[in-house]
Amino acid sequence: MQIDEERDSKSRVHVTLDLAEGHLANAELQTTHLNYDEAAAEAGKYCALIEDLFVFLRRLKQDSNKTRDLYKRVE
Repeated sequence: MQIDEERDSKSRVHVTLDLAEGHLANAELQTTHLNYDEAAAEAGKYCALIEDLFVFLRRLKQDSNKTRDLYKRVE
Protein backbone atom coordinates (compact mmCIF):
# COMPACT_ATOMS: atom_id res chain seq x y z
CA MET A 1 0.00 0.00 0.00
CA GLN A 2 1.22 3.49 -0.82
CA ILE A 3 0.88 4.68 2.79
CA ASP A 4 2.99 1.86 4.20
CA GLU A 5 5.84 2.73 1.83
CA GLU A 6 6.31 6.13 3.47
CA ARG A 7 9.16 6.06 5.98
CA ASP A 8 8.86 9.64 7.22
CA SER A 9 5.87 10.49 9.42
CA LYS A 10 5.34 13.84 7.70
CA SER A 11 5.23 12.14 4.29
CA ARG A 12 2.86 9.48 5.58
CA VAL A 13 0.46 12.12 6.88
CA HIS A 14 0.66 14.03 3.60
CA VAL A 15 0.00 10.94 1.46
CA THR A 16 -2.86 9.79 3.69
CA LEU A 17 -4.53 13.19 3.56
CA ASP A 18 -4.16 13.34 -0.22
CA LEU A 19 -5.75 9.91 -0.61
CA ALA A 20 -8.53 10.78 1.83
CA GLU A 21 -9.30 14.04 0.02
CA GLY A 22 -9.51 12.12 -3.26
CA HIS A 23 -12.06 9.70 -1.80
CA LEU A 24 -14.07 12.57 -0.36
CA ALA A 25 -14.12 14.32 -3.74
CA ASN A 26 -15.21 11.06 -5.40
CA ALA A 27 -18.00 10.67 -2.83
CA GLU A 28 -19.19 14.17 -3.62
CA LEU A 29 -19.10 13.47 -7.35
CA GLN A 30 -20.99 10.20 -6.97
CA THR A 31 -23.62 11.97 -4.88
CA THR A 32 -24.20 14.56 -7.59
CA HIS A 33 -24.72 11.69 -10.06
CA LEU A 34 -27.16 10.06 -7.61
CA ASN A 35 -24.89 7.01 -7.20
CA TYR A 36 -25.42 6.72 -3.47
CA ASP A 37 -23.94 3.26 -3.00
CA GLU A 38 -20.69 4.34 -4.67
CA ALA A 39 -20.73 7.60 -2.68
CA ALA A 40 -21.14 5.67 0.57
CA ALA A 41 -18.25 3.38 -0.37
CA GLU A 42 -16.01 6.38 -1.08
CA ALA A 43 -17.06 8.04 2.19
CA GLY A 44 -16.21 4.81 4.02
CA LYS A 45 -12.74 4.77 2.47
CA TYR A 46 -12.27 8.38 3.53
CA CYS A 47 -13.27 7.56 7.12
CA ALA A 48 -11.02 4.51 7.21
CA LEU A 49 -8.01 6.55 6.07
CA ILE A 50 -8.63 9.28 8.65
CA GLU A 51 -9.09 6.70 11.40
CA ASP A 52 -5.86 4.96 10.36
CA LEU A 53 -4.09 8.32 10.42
CA PHE A 54 -5.14 8.97 14.01
CA VAL A 55 -4.06 5.47 15.04
CA PHE A 56 -0.66 6.20 13.47
CA LEU A 57 -0.38 9.58 15.21
CA ARG A 58 -1.26 8.07 18.60
CA ARG A 59 1.79 5.77 18.30
CA LEU A 60 4.16 8.73 17.97
CA LYS A 61 5.88 10.49 20.85
CA GLN A 62 3.10 12.68 22.27
CA ASP A 63 5.23 15.39 23.90
CA SER A 64 7.03 16.19 20.65
CA ASN A 65 6.65 19.42 18.68
CA LYS A 66 6.89 17.35 15.50
CA THR A 67 3.88 15.28 16.52
CA ARG A 68 1.97 18.42 17.45
CA ASP A 69 2.71 19.86 14.01
CA LEU A 70 1.41 16.68 12.37
CA TYR A 71 -1.84 16.94 14.32
CA LYS A 72 -2.15 20.57 13.18
CA ARG A 73 -1.65 19.49 9.58
CA VAL A 74 -4.49 17.00 9.93
CA GLU A 75 -6.69 19.67 11.46
